Amino acid sequence: MAGHDLSSRTSCLQTTTPVGTRWTIVVVSDYLASPIAAEPPPAVLRHDAVAEAAAAAADAGVELRELRDLVDLEQVAQLYIDIWKGTPGTAPVSVEMLRALSAAESYVVGAYDGPALLGACVAFAGPPESRLLHSHIAGVAAAAQQRGVGYAIKLHQRAWALHHGMETIAWTFDPLIRRNAHFNLTKLGARPVRYHVNFYGALDDGINREDATDRLYLHWELTVPRTAAGEFRDAAAVLVSGPDDRPRTTLAPQAARITVGLPGDVERLRDADPEAGRQWRLAVRALLCAELEAGARIVGFDQARGYLLERASG
Repeated sequence: MAGHDLSSRTSCLQTTTPVGTRWTIVVVSDYLASPIAAEPPPAVLRHDAVAEAAAAAADAGVELRELRDLVDLEQVAQLYIDIWKGTPGTAPVSVEMLRALSAAESYVVGAYDGPALLGACVAFAGPPESRLLHSHIAGVAAAAQQRGVGYAIKLHQRAWALHHGMETIAWTFDPLIRRNAHFNLTKLGARPVRYHVNFYGALDDGINREDATDRLYLHWELTVPRTAAGEFRDAAAVLVSGPDDRPRTTLAPQAARITVGLPGDVERLRDADPEAGRQWRLAVRALLCAELEAGARIVGFDQARGYLLERASG
């Protein structure tokens, strides 16, 4: 089964999250026996992915381990609480859920420097025919930032997914956070396929606060050559930051390529000026939704200029 076609139309979706929604988790435990892996990714691809993951872990000074023991899962839950500035009652993922996912042999992995847990990631499989692994949450402790721990986790996850016969890893991220956009689109080469408005609903943590949880939904294709980023030259800037740190929009109806800028640090901005943060949320949402619905594709990201979009021809 070939990888997903990233040239297909991208979309913007309004999401509701009724209380009591049930999620069905399809688990792939052994790619050799699984029906989705009758034609697993080529052995050379899997071998190279393992080697690259090992090199990234060595560079970051961490060991990646799949977690099963309750004490380890409790550490993961606490790490997430610390990262998202929550409380035990508002953990992004509960110990009980981590236990269930690990028992089902889903992807529950920690990054360790000796006994210290520096990062963790949780993912689960989509429907068998999709050959997709959905990466639900990943985080790295503040003290371990800039070490390459997050990159080591993602390369380990890629090797794990390929070993289990999967071809795509999907996840979401807040489109306003510049460092995550750079990491996901530029460093990893993942590409957005959908924009979700208020994807998770209200989240009671210290990061999201009362902000709408808009998310870009990404596909990271593991078995096809990486698509080159688009050319920023001659792209028209339709959203930039003004002198007051608030968004400024410009019309560019004839431009084939446009850029959608971001605030310098939206997390700090939301603390200092919540109204400015809200304006950025609405401005980026309006532009990305309108452009994606019209057939544009997000094909790159630049730290200075933001997202690069190529509009549909004709």
